Amino acid sequence: MSEEEIRKAAYWKWEDEVRPEGAHERHWLEAEEEHRNAGGMPQTMPSDHNSGVSAPSGDDLETRTHKLAQEYLSLGGRRLSKIDDNITDVRQWESDPPSAEEFWQNRIETLPVGDRKQVENLLPSINAR
Repeated sequence: MSEEEIRKAAYWKWEDEVRPEGAHERHWLEAEEEHRNAGGMPQTMPSDHNSGVSAPSGDDLETRTHKLAQEYLSLGGRRLSKIDDNITDVRQWESDPPSAEEFWQNRIETLPVGDRKQVENLLPSINAR
């Protein structure tokens, strides 16, 4: 695992925890530890790498949750997000097509709460209608 791969792994840990402030060093060390346990490189500190944890570049900027939301919508998913005082909820007035419903149940509903909330935030909003 290269430094860039550790940076990406640390970034995804940050995303998975819904972007907590001040956790970059912990995420970097966790990613590095996982690599070391798999037979990787010696320990370094994020400060040794100038920028600490930063977003992956290129295609990796499209997060896993963004890809899931886009795939759900491409299947004809009809759920809408409702955002009120920074609290997101999902509403469904019409039934999803069977493929979208199955995708929601198997791929989104089973996500950790933080990831599921990120997907919900990426759905079209009833606030915008």
